[in-house]
Amino acid sequence: MQSHDQDPKRPTPAFRHWVILLVIGIGMASSFLAFRYTQDRERSLAQARFERNAVNISASLSKDIHRYVEFLHSVRRFFDASKEVDRNSFHVFCAGPIRQNPGIQAMEWVPRIRHAERKAYERAARRDGYASFVLTDRNGDGTLITAGEREEYFPVYYVEPYQGNESALGHDPQLPARLDALTKARDSGAVVASGRFTLIQERENQAGVALFLPVYEGGVPETLEERREQLIGYAEGVFRIGDMVEASLAGLSLDEVGLQLTDRTDPAHPELIFSRGKPPSGANAIRYMTALDFGGRQWSLDLYPTAPVGKGLPLDGLVLGGGLFITALVGAYLFAETSRNTQIARTVEERTTELHHTIQESALRQAELDQARELDRLKTNFVGAVSHDLRTPLTSIMGYAEFLEDEIGGELSGQQLEFVRQIHKGARRLEYLLNDLLDFARLDAGTFKLTLGSTDLQGKLQEVAESLKPQVEEARLTLWVSAPETPLVALMDAQRIERVLINLLTNAIKFTPPGGMIRLSARLDGDRLVCEVQDTGEGIAPVDVPKLFRHFSQLKSGEKRGGTGLGLSICKAIIEAHGGAIGVRSTLGHGSTFWFSLPV
Repeated sequence: MQSHDQDPKRPTPAFRHWVILLVIGIGMASSFLAFRYTQDRERSLAQARFERNAVNISASLSKDIHRYVEFLHSVRRFFDASKEVDRNSFHVFCAGPIRQNPGIQAMEWVPRIRHAERKAYERAARRDGYASFVLTDRNGDGTLITAGEREEYFPVYYVEPYQGNESALGHDPQLPARLDALTKARDSGAVVASGRFTLIQERENQAGVALFLPVYEGGVPETLEERREQLIGYAEGVFRIGDMVEASLAGLSLDEVGLQLTDRTDPAHPELIFSRGKPPSGANAIRYMTALDFGGRQWSLDLYPTAPVGKGLPLDGLVLGGGLFITALVGAYLFAETSRNTQIARTVEERTTELHHTIQESALRQAELDQARELDRLKTNFVGAVSHDLRTPLTSIMGYAEFLEDEIGGELSGQQLEFVRQIHKGARRLEYLLNDLLDFARLDAGTFKLTLGSTDLQGKLQEVAESLKPQVEEARLTLWVSAPETPLVALMDAQRIERVLINLLTNAIKFTPPGGMIRLSARLDGDRLVCEVQDTGEGIAPVDVPKLFRHFSQLKSGEKRGGTGLGLSICKAIIEAHGGAIGVRSTLGHGSTFWFSLPV
C-alpha cells in the first residue's frame, strides 16, 4: 500500500482555465459576428424600405401629373361641346375637381383676343361684376400696368378659384417662358408646360409653372396653318410647385426622405425647381432617380435618405449586449463549477488518502466501491443542482421575453418581435430540458413520487393538444385527437401523465416531415386505459428500438435535432410507477406508434 502526501491547497489544473478562456473567446467572437450580421441585415432592410418609399413617391407624383393633364383635356372637351362657355358655367365645371386636387393653384380660361376685340371683352367682364377689369401687364420692376397695344392678347379671363387669384384676372404677362409655351401648344395641339416663373399672386418664395392646352374652333385641326388660324384660346392650369408636390405626397411615409425636382429640358442648364431635405454627401450615398414628363418638359425626381441608412438602430446593440451578457454568465458559471468540482475532487482525494492510511489491503476493493458510489451521488447532486440553479435565470429570461413580446416596454418592429419570439421559444425548450434533468436526478436519487388523483384522460388529451397547437402549426403538420365520448377516468398523477403526453407528442412533431399527420388517441381496453401517439415520420429501425428508453440514449437522427436523451426514459419511469407499461411499434420509412397503458 502506498501513501500519497498532497497539498490541500493545490490550485486548479491550468487546462481547466484554458477551457474557460476558450469558451469565453468563442462566445465573444460569436457575439461580434452576430452583431455585424444584425447590423448589416438592419442596414439592408432600411435600404429596402427607402427604395419602397421612393417608388411609392415617384408613382404618386406621376399619377397626379397625369390627372392634371386629363383635367385640362376635360376643360377643352367642355369648350368643344358648348357654343359658348360663360363665367358661371366655367365656375361650376371647375369647382369640384379643384377641391379634389389641392395641388392646383388655379384653373384659367385664356381667350385669344385681337386688338379690335379688347374693349368688348373688358366691358363684358365689367358687366359680370368686375368693375375695374382691364388687361394688365408688368413693367420692368414687376409692377402691374395696363397692357399696351398689340396685335393680340392672351389674358386670364376666367379664373377658379377667384379668391386668392384676384390679381391674375385680366393679366397677360409677356414672359418669354409663357409666350414660348403658348406658341408650342398652339402649333402642336397638345399640352405644353412653361418653364418655372414667379406667379403674380405669389406671397412666399415658391416657383410657379403652368400647363397650356389649346382650344380650337371645331376641334383640333390637322394642319399647322389651320391650328394657327382657328385658335380661340387656352385651358390653363397654374401650379405652385411646392404645393403640388406636397399635395401629391400627402399620406405617404416621408420620414427621413428628401427629394429634389429638377427641370432638365435644357441639359446644359438644369434648373432646380423644388427641394425638400438636405441631400447626402459622398459618392456612395443612396439615391433613387427617375424621369417625369410634365407637359413636354423633362423633369427628374431625385430621392435620397436624409439620415444615414442603418444607423442608430438598437437591435444590433441588443444582440451584441445580449451575446456578451450570456457569454459572461456562461464564463462565470463554468468558473464557479470548475472551482466547485475542484474542491469536491480535492475533498474526495483527501478522504481517499485517509482511507489508504487506515484500512488493510484486503479492504481496498471495498473502498474503491465506496468511492465509486460517492462519485455517482455527487454526479446526481451536480445534475440536480445545475438544473435548479439554471431555472432562476431562465425564469427571468422567459418573463422579460414575454414582456417584450407583449410590447410592455415599447412598440417593436416586426423583425424585433420575431427575434423576441425566437428567444422565448428557445427558453421554453431549455425549460423542458431542465425538467428532464430534474426528473432524472429525482429518479436516480430515489425521491421521485407520484401525486395520485382521479383524472379524466380524455380531457387531458384535449388540453395537451391545444397547448402544442403553435408547434404543430409551425411544423406544418395536422394533429388529430380521437377518444370515445364517455370519460376515461383513472387514478393517476395528472401532471406526470401530461408530461408523458407532451414528450411523446413533441417527439412526433420533431420526427414528422412537413405535411405529415399525427394522431393522438385513447380507449378503454378491458381494465386498462390505452393511449397512442401515431405519426407519419421516418420510422425506427428494429435494431434501434431497444435503445429508445435508456438514459442519455439518442438515435443518430435524434442527435441532429437536439435533446438530452432523457425524455423517453423518464416517460417509462412515470408509466411504470403508475403500474402501467409503455412501448413502440414502428416500421422504418412508415412512421411510429408510441403507446402506454394505465390500470383503471
